[in-house]
Amino acid sequence: MATRTRGDGTRRRVSAGNAVLLLHEKIVQPDDSIMDIVLWRLPQPTPDRAHGLKYRLYYGRGGVCLVRYDNEIGKGDHRHVRGRETRYEFKSVQQLRRDFERDVKAAGGKLKRTLKVRVGSATSALDRFEATWNRATRGEKVSTEHVLTFANLQLLLRTLTPARWTLLERLRVDGPLSVNELTRRLQRNYKNVHGDVKRLAELGLIERRKDALISVAWDVVRAEMRLAA
Repeated sequence: MATRTRGDGTRRRVSAGNAVLLLHEKIVQPDDSIMDIVLWRLPQPTPDRAHGLKYRLYYGRGGVCLVRYDNEIGKGDHRHVRGRETRYEFKSVQQLRRDFERDVKAAGGKLKRTLKVRVGSATSALDRFEATWNRATRGEKVSTEHVLTFANLQLLLRTLTPARWTLLERLRVDGPLSVNELTRRLQRNYKNVHGDVKRLAELGLIERRKDALISVAWDVVRAEMRLAA
């Protein structure tokens, strides 16, 4: 929680709780690793975030965080690389991107909510992150966009199988449900359903609730495909 000085010289607390989400994109790589890119506009700049933006750049595999950069309130800019947290000196969004890409390479690698599923590259996603950052710092209006990107069409089809689509459809109609109940209604093997739920939750398509039930995270999932030239 940051503080700011009033005109009368007293101090007041400034919360980032009303930050506006500008961009959220997940990229699924061929090795099953996931990159998660998020950018918010803060209600107002804070001493440790003078640009008025909050960000999170994440890279992990199998639910394990390998690289994460963010500027959490109270901590300022910092990064986590293979479990080790260090301070990070923010200079520009271009340098932030380069540093994140370097560490990823070293690591191996109630409104209606709509998720766009597309085929693309991590480079294109980071281009959009950089462009959104620059637009936000210029004070331009930016519409919230949620995107799940796959590196290629084969990976998309291998991940979002007919069985997993059926699972999502059943959960959307009948949910929230427990994994046991979902297994019973699908008349499938528990181990296979549990594995599908785990993967779909990692991709952000399924939400795990505090009451241990699961539900579909989106009202609409829209696929965007382009034929290569």
